[in-house]
Amino acid sequence: MTKSVDVSVIVPVYNVEKYIRVCLNTLVHQTLSNIEIIVVNDGTKDDSQKIIDEFSSLYPDKIIALKKENGGLSDARNYGLEHASGTYVGFVDSDDYTDVEMYQKLYEKAKQENADIVVCGYYGVQEQNGQFRHFQKGNLQEFDKSLQENPRLLYMNSTYAWNKLYRRELFMKTGIRYPKGCLYEDMAVTWTLFLHANKISKVDEPLYYYILKREGAITATYSSKTLQMFQSMELVNTYYKKQNAFDQYQDILCFLNLKHMLLRFQDFPGYHNLSLKRAMINTGFNHMNRNFKSWKTNSIFFQDVYKNRRIKHMVPYKAFWYLYMFVPKSALTCLKAVKKTVSKCKRLVSKRSYITRYTYHAYCKKYPVIKGQALIESFQGKTVSDSPFYIALQLQKKVNKIYIATTEKNRLEHEKLLKEHGLETTILVPVYSKAYQMALATSEILVNNVTFPPYFIRRDEQVYLNTWHGTPWKTLGKKMKNGIQDMSNIQRNFLQSSTLLFPNVFTKQRMMEDYNLTNLFTGVSYTAEYPRNLVFHDHEKTIAIKKRYGAEN
Repeated sequence: MTKSVDVSVIVPVYNVEKYIRVCLNTLVHQTLSNIEIIVVNDGTKDDSQKIIDEFSSLYPDKIIALKKENGGLSDARNYGLEHASGTYVGFVDSDDYTDVEMYQKLYEKAKQENADIVVCGYYGVQEQNGQFRHFQKGNLQEFDKSLQENPRLLYMNSTYAWNKLYRRELFMKTGIRYPKGCLYEDMAVTWTLFLHANKISKVDEPLYYYILKREGAITATYSSKTLQMFQSMELVNTYYKKQNAFDQYQDILCFLNLKHMLLRFQDFPGYHNLSLKRAMINTGFNHMNRNFKSWKTNSIFFQDVYKNRRIKHMVPYKAFWYLYMFVPKSALTCLKAVKKTVSKCKRLVSKRSYITRYTYHAYCKKYPVIKGQALIESFQGKTVSDSPFYIALQLQKKVNKIYIATTEKNRLEHEKLLKEHGLETTILVPVYSKAYQMALATSEILVNNVTFPPYFIRRDEQVYLNTWHGTPWKTLGKKMKNGIQDMSNIQRNFLQSSTLLFPNVFTKQRMMEDYNLTNLFTGVSYTAEYPRNLVFHDHEKTIAIKKRYGAEN
């Protein structure tokens, strides 16, 4: 009796001897044991078959090696489907590779949700330098639904076949196959299968490594074959019409067609074939006019996804793209550099990091420290809470003036809270404002449970108490990934402090060690209960809180 297979992974192979060993190595070591790897030699002309034979002999229980005449990626995938026996099927391009837990995680999610399709995130890998970044992250709340329940799933997912797991029966009952001899074949299958899936779920992790613009890859070049994209989109539109679903999903299909057309248009500066660019524009506009009469006002494109992009105003005009096709890549590169510089300047101004630095130092030089004045800050002004808040309650009887850091967003909420606790005489100052800089420069007493800005330097007349906000049951400082470069301002703040307050010996040891404070910190450190815990010893306060919320019993 033939053993049932959980997942069949189909790997088309054509002239990838440089990459296939890494690809197959990640597949034969998948943590999902009940898996078959169907490797389809699509008439390869290099030595890829030798590597396939090597893996086939080493892993005969996992590798199914097939050979066929060259027919292209779609034909090879369809050929693999004919030989697949798994409950679910996945596809891997032989010049890419996977996380070894990819198919276990996708399969477990599929079983858990009884989903026809499960997707995951992926890494885009730069072959030249090995750098990579994460794509298709987040939006979990949109998943575990069918397309009928959430049409947004159509445009929230990439069209790629390889970051997905499909129930094999979905192919069998619909008869959907990859279109032979057509580039951008993933569109024609992914978008049509989505229409029939009972549920589309997601594993929110990058589990696939996609090599970006591999040398020699057809989709990394710009040729007459690029026009086949419109053929694939036409197949999708026609299929939805035959399924009487086109009207229901017309706005989303219009957005997808428009988006992919523009992605090709935006590549114009990198290529020199003007006749091909002109053909792309004419074919694209004819395609949109034929399928979507009101595409120039598509709400998803113009009011949602691209609402803040200036280019949206130019999109509907063929004349704009005729002009754009003459723009050289050098001009576009220069324009991007200018935009990047302008954006950086805007960010610096908005954060006011440089402006406030000089304002703060000017105040330190010009104004003396004021006795009996305090600045209290908790979590960069995002809250009025924790130990700094309870220290403020005690200080109001002993100092002349208390400033409390806040944010503009939370100011009204904080005013109400301070009034409730009898701190209405305190003065709220927005973090990084001029008033904040003045308070930071001139207050005798400074209290914080995280850090003051990197430009802060404690003056001789100032007293700085840092009451860190918790007991570290996690890695901190130099023990964190990238911790050395990220710990500098925290370490500076600890070393600037007059007094460090720790709730226990464990926390003190961890903080001193993880932030390299041992033998460097010259202030005083105390081990005592955090001021915020005093509320638990206030019996009258406990009764008042219970009464306020109707929980006396």
